[in-house]
Formats: sequence, C-alpha cells, structure tokens
Amino acid sequence: MEAKTCSVCGETKTTRAFYRDASRKDGLTDRCKVCVSEYLRSRFPQRDCVQCGKRYRPGSKESIYCSIHCAHEPQRTYAICKHCGVRFVATAGRLGHCSRNCRDADRRATIPRWDIRDGLFSGKTCHRCGAWKLRSDFATFAASWDGYNATCRRCLAPALCARTKLRNRKYPHATRLKKHLCRARARGAHGHSTAQEWEALCAKHGGRCLRCHAQAKLTVDHIVPVSRGGSSDISNLQPLCAKCNSIKHTKTIDYRPSRARGGAGTD
Repeated sequence: MEAKTCSVCGETKTTRAFYRDASRKDGLTDRCKVCVSEYLRSRFPQRDCVQCGKRYRPGSKESIYCSIHCAHEPQRTYAICKHCGVRFVATAGRLGHCSRNCRDADRRATIPRWDIRDGLFSGKTCHRCGAWKLRSDFATFAASWDGYNATCRRCLAPALCARTKLRNRKYPHATRLKKHLCRARARGAHGHSTAQEWEALCAKHGGRCLRCHAQAKLTVDHIVPVSRGGSSDISNLQPLCAKCNSIKHTKTIDYRPSRARGGAGTD
C-alpha cells in the first residue's frame, strides 16, 4: 500500500489518510486529514446560532445560522389550524388549515353533505341552475369534496356535447378511428393503431378512397376482416369511402398500391 508524509505533522501515513486534490501531481493534499481538521477548528471556532442558540462549527466567517431551517425561520409566518390546533407554516393558499383533510373535515361539519328532504330523498342544489335535485341527477367526481359534480347532468350535457362536437370537427379522422377500433375490439380484434398513424396514412394517399379514388369522407377498413382474424394494426388498415367499404364487405382485398405494401399483389 502506498504511503505519504504529512507536511505539517511529519508522520508517514497511507494514502487513505489524505484528501484528494486534483491540482497536485500525486492527486492528494500535502496535509493529512487530522491536520486539516485541526486547521479548520482553529480558523473557524464553534459559535452559537442566532436563531436557536445551538453550538455549531461555521463553514465561513459570515455564517450566523446553524442550518438552512434556522436561516429561513425569520421569514416564516405561523398559524394555528382551525380544526386540529396544530401550529403550521402559513402560505398564501393555506391560512386557516394545516392540510386538505382538516379543511374538508370543517367543511363537512358546517355544510351538510346532502340535503335530506321529506326524510326519504337526499340531494343538493345545482351550482349552475340553482335547482335542488336528487343525488342520482349528479355525476360522480372523485376530486370533489362530496364525491359528486357541482353541476347536474342536465346542465352539464350541453357543455359536454359542444366539447365533443368541437373535438370531432378538429380531429375527424381520429374520432372515426376511435369508434371503429372500439367496435373491432368488441368483436375480438387484436392490435392497436394511433390517430397520428391513421392521419398519416390518409395524408399519404391524398385523402382519397383507394378503390374509387374519390375525395370523400373516409372510413376505416380492415384489409383482412376482423371476422377472419384480422388485426387493428396500421399495416392492416386502408382508407375507403362508405360506399366502397360496403361493397368490399368481408372480402380480403388490398387496394393499396404495390409499392405501399411491399410489392404484394391484390387478393
């Protein structure tokens, strides 16, 4: 095992007794670890933390706190939780309660979860229309404090329909592909393809039907039908119009050009 002599105490010690120093030829400090520790103790003696009073050894002459926690302590604002009485650090969004559980517990105690009417039916008031309705008229919503949506189904339906219509107009190919794959999966088809792959396939063929070459509303067609064990991978899909898709029916016909399918002929 290699050894080295300390420049301060003059003792010959193993290399493990020295710190690493890349600026030196041998890669080690000239002082051993014991001498370095004594030097640091003499240069930075222990002092008291100005926040907690704990004795600590500073890393620099300007240090007055023993830790980051004590350094940030003067900037913190404390408050007492209204539910459990625990002292906690108050922030802009958390002033009265220490946690969401305490906040929801107080909310359940002050606001009834469900308004019981006639001793039989339970419900609550819709946030949008202001009408009192039964619990069955509200959709479940796990993020809500009572587990149900604040808006009833009747008020929520127009917004959902408008959102669905906007999505269908913006991504027509993706919507048709999703419906088609759901039906194919219900019939036992395996494989999967994404909306991006389907849009790229339609754009590759110029948005035209591969059978009649008309630029019409395209539908998803399985080259090998699902009834014959065809998959829903993008390699087994081709864009056809509704009329040509009905004419093809359950026959195995590949209308893609030979270069698009690797030189294979039409079945």
